[in-house]
Amino acid sequence: MDENVMGAPRGRRVTIKDVARVAMVAPSTVSKAMNHGQSIPERTRQRVLEAAERLGYRPNELARGLRAGTSRTFGAITDDDEGVFSNAISRSLERYAASRDYSIFLSNTLGERGREQRHLQAFLDKQVDGLIIMDAVVRPRSAGAASTGRTPIVYVYCYSPDLDVPSVVPDDREAGRVATEHLLELGRRHIAHLTGPMVGPAAFEAGARRLEGYHDAHDRRRLVADPGLIVAADWNARSGYNAMSSILDDGKRPDAVVCSNDYVAVGAIEALRLAGLQVPNDVAVTGFDNRVIASGLSVPLTTVAADHDEMGRVAIAKLYEAVDGSAQHHELIEIAPRLIVRDSTVAVKA
Repeated sequence: MDENVMGAPRGRRVTIKDVARVAMVAPSTVSKAMNHGQSIPERTRQRVLEAAERLGYRPNELARGLRAGTSRTFGAITDDDEGVFSNAISRSLERYAASRDYSIFLSNTLGERGREQRHLQAFLDKQVDGLIIMDAVVRPRSAGAASTGRTPIVYVYCYSPDLDVPSVVPDDREAGRVATEHLLELGRRHIAHLTGPMVGPAAFEAGARRLEGYHDAHDRRRLVADPGLIVAADWNARSGYNAMSSILDDGKRPDAVVCSNDYVAVGAIEALRLAGLQVPNDVAVTGFDNRVIASGLSVPLTTVAADHDEMGRVAIAKLYEAVDGSAQHHELIEIAPRLIVRDSTVAVKA
């Protein structure tokens, strides 16, 4: 059989027997050396480790894990094909999993139910210790596309109304309250809200929850929001422009506006500019989500962002608890948002 200069056979994976032959020991001795067994001399251990390094031997971690009852891996599946939220959460999942000596495998369904089923089955076949299911928008969901059996699961950016599954979501109601409260603290009292659509396929739960938070902030100060300042916008800059323009065309003059996301805020700011109003001196503006565009505007945008790092930390902690033997149960864990204050709400000093 053809062998390379290190003594390993070409064309196949290096095995424990190859290491044993080069180190001139029994395969059982190699196993003890690789697993830090205490019953072999240190000189023998070093000879085995040197042989393994020369041959490029990698232990079969899956087989080792199965013998130990764990694979030290988690599987994560997302349908966020644009990566708007899943990229940030995935980085957090990776960081906190690594802190517990776990690895994360990530797959994307691209919005296809059948693809989700295949990814779930592949992860189960690899005997991952836990699963994370992430959606692109917060919404209720039923069981996954395939049964996960006894493998623990955590939902992120989605939730189950009744399954014994922990769900980690951003607190969108609190986000709406925080944005509005920030404007009220600045002395603004005529605050418009360009909310998300209330009906149709784009009527995401986040829009309704943020509107509730907008009213919460008014209620706390015993103020009543003007219903004429609440207009639906379809999550994009053009719709934000049209919604802001409709308020101005009706003769309304808000001194602040809470926008359903950062893109809507971009459109609202343009409508205000064309109407001769300055941001923030005449009208303070906030957005949501802290998209890349928010900090790059001519007037950098104050925004409220979901704490994706904390969401990832909590998701990994919940999976680890289940792997460690704790029973899972139905719980909805809402993670508080972060207010990021920029120039669009802070008046320029003369």
